[in-house]
Amino acid sequence: MKKENITSKEKTNKITPSKINETNRIIHKDTKEKTNEKSCEKVYTKNDLGVRVNGKSTFFKVWAPYAKKVEVNLYDDSVTKRFDSYNMKKENDADMQIWSLTIPKNLYGKYYTYTVDGAQTQDPYAYSAGVNGKRSYICNLENTNSEEFSKDSFLIFPQKINAIITETSVSDATADKSIKIPQKYRRKFLGLAEEAYQKYIKELGVTHVQLMPVFDFGSVDEEENFKKYKENIDDTQYNWGYDPVNYFVLEGSYSTNPFDGSVRVREFKDMVLAFHKNGIGVILDVVFNHMFSADDSSFQKIAKDVFFRKKENGKYSNGSGCGNEVATEHKMVRKYIIDCLKFITEEYHIDGYRFDLMGCIDIETMNEIQRSLKKINPYIIIYGEGWNAEECALKPEKLALKKNVKKLNEIGVFSDDIRDSIKGHVFYMEDKGFVNGGVHKENDIAYSIVGAIEHKNVNYESYQYTKEGPWNDDPKKVINYVSCHDNYTLYDKLKVSAHVAGNRTKKDILMAQNRLAASIVFTSQGIPFFLQGEENMRSKPIVKGGRCVEYAENSYNMPIEVNKIIYDHNSKMLEYYKGLIAVRKKFKEFRLDTKEQIQKELRILKKENGVVMFRINSVIVIYNSNKNKAIIPLKEILDEKDKIKNIKVYVKGDKASDIPIEEIEISPKGKNKLEIPKISCFVGELLK
Repeated sequence: MKKENITSKEKTNKITPSKINETNRIIHKDTKEKTNEKSCEKVYTKNDLGVRVNGKSTFFKVWAPYAKKVEVNLYDDSVTKRFDSYNMKKENDADMQIWSLTIPKNLYGKYYTYTVDGAQTQDPYAYSAGVNGKRSYICNLENTNSEEFSKDSFLIFPQKINAIITETSVSDATADKSIKIPQKYRRKFLGLAEEAYQKYIKELGVTHVQLMPVFDFGSVDEEENFKKYKENIDDTQYNWGYDPVNYFVLEGSYSTNPFDGSVRVREFKDMVLAFHKNGIGVILDVVFNHMFSADDSSFQKIAKDVFFRKKENGKYSNGSGCGNEVATEHKMVRKYIIDCLKFITEEYHIDGYRFDLMGCIDIETMNEIQRSLKKINPYIIIYGEGWNAEECALKPEKLALKKNVKKLNEIGVFSDDIRDSIKGHVFYMEDKGFVNGGVHKENDIAYSIVGAIEHKNVNYESYQYTKEGPWNDDPKKVINYVSCHDNYTLYDKLKVSAHVAGNRTKKDILMAQNRLAASIVFTSQGIPFFLQGEENMRSKPIVKGGRCVEYAENSYNMPIEVNKIIYDHNSKMLEYYKGLIAVRKKFKEFRLDTKEQIQKELRILKKENGVVMFRINSVIVIYNSNKNKAIIPLKEILDEKDKIKNIKVYVKGDKASDIPIEEIEISPKGKNKLEIPKISCFVGELLK
């Protein structure tokens, strides 16, 4: 997510209470959180907020608990003056404060806003909007469905542990000319629907693509970008999009016409259809922890101080590090979030969600989200960041933090444990992990091999990262990764950490470190995840005067030239990733489904001197982080009862494949030894 308000020292999952200034101290909701509590106690149970068209009539409904006057303003398009205005009436239920209006006309295709006690705003329940999301759009959703999309449904994916997820951005994935996409579709939803991109993703072997924010955000001027697009696509504004404005509404800059509220809906559906036709699920990155601007949001204008947590001094609490945090525990806020996600899931056939800074969201809301969405899509995948940026105005035990994952129902969290153990801490450029020269990391790697689940072969007293010990109880609840959109790319982190130490690491060593890092992710228990481009050694150089002066650590608003994915950067690494993914799919041993299976079937045999070795039934895995080859006597691998005749090798050195790349015959005298190349992974199958 965007982090320009967070310093490098503040980018931590732990807040020291002594660092919180007394005048800005957090008041937990359980004590004195400043909010309009009365409006949070009751919840409107009907599902008719927003706009509905029935025959020749259009119905408007909005929850405005403190309003004295509410009006509906109508417009023909995104930019011209309003052509009519109507007063809304308060309904009889005084406690709920619902305002409604019926206009005896079919208003499909028109735009509207509300004026609440003189403040003009969008409808938070609007399904679409005009340019820059300023005017809500009355959308005929049925008319945005192609014949094929009408027949489409969710990806049938009964085993979540089989998921392999890559993260990408609409802009990043389609901008560079190294992939064949028509110019008019570059950095658009339709660019991802193009055959070239779909072919690439399908051949890569992933099961799901996670899209960075695709819902209306405030950090890009859609009108200005539309004007510049035809002149110079690279000169248009860029932002990751972690600045939500309208939660139901798709981002207009990713459509071919941001002025027409129906275009973005239709084109997004075409994109989802393309993924589903190729057997790939779509996961959306959603940002319910904060908004682009609390004061300017529709929520604050319609229901002041209900949707945001505040401190005792009246200022916004800032658990997100972006200026505010959403009060997800309030009943009407919870209803809104669930209503929004239910709509998106049903209307767009969505297969999963990644929750940005999920540690700002309360556990009860997350569990209710999971229950509600599973009724719609039984194969839904839900996970998020189990941390926050700063302390929230809700007690930690009530938040969806990593340490509370056992309280979450079928909801996963990212493992910062495996991320930082592999390559070094993301917030300290000099810090190194297991693959790039870090010392005493073997036990840390073992911790993540077993999916952060309690295991007898892990020494928790010496574990260096999470002091509480094993936090997980289900391998389907841990998302293993070594890079995502945040922080340095994997390749850049490897380069930077070496450079800070005064070394210039050769490219072949960097490639070996990259391969080993990926191998650990794909052979550990849990669900593997990687940033698209990692498979091509993706880098984000900042170039000045024709040379690279540094690498982007936080590229959220940097030019597309920095963020775009180059597809022909390193074909050897790409083939290695394809092979790793194929190997993971081949062996169920890397996809154990329960805590009990991991505890019973996985044995860690060695974790010292830069080598970690483990066995799962007949599959043996060895990580060698040393700059010299490792010699492993077979007696360290085989049990006395084993009658192994040979070992089929699937991963070794710079090669990975689901077809054996080598076969090792076992000597009857038992004197065999395995040679593991420097900085590499070995995966073999023991055969009798």
